[in-house]
Amino acid sequence: MSQPARRRAVVAAVLALLCVPVVVVAVRVVQVHDQGWEWRLSPTAAPPKLSWHHRDYRRAAARAARPAGAVEIGRTPGGGRVLEEGAGPGTPTALFVDTGHEVFAYGLMGGP
Repeated sequence: MSQPARRRAVVAAVLALLCVPVVVVAVRVVQVHDQGWEWRLSPTAAPPKLSWHHRDYRRAAARAARPAGAVEIGRTPGGGRVLEEGAGPGTPTALFVDTGHEVFAYGLMGGP
């Protein structure tokens, strides 16, 4: 193998090694964005969008008070506790997420 060919092979290998982490990070950022509309490497406890039982909920602009009688029904990808007022049958129109420090209200997107 000639010197220029060897140099090209080394440069190609270095570029390939540099591209792998970029691709891995890009894939992770897209996965997190699909989960909750956030362009980050890891999801937050209270993302802007919450998907729950094949329905989407949008976070309200202001923080909320923890509702009386709220029942924990699950967790967000970022670890927040998903709450519902008196869990019952049917699709809830409002959910709440308790991050441990704050509570956020979420409204159903697209109607019941």
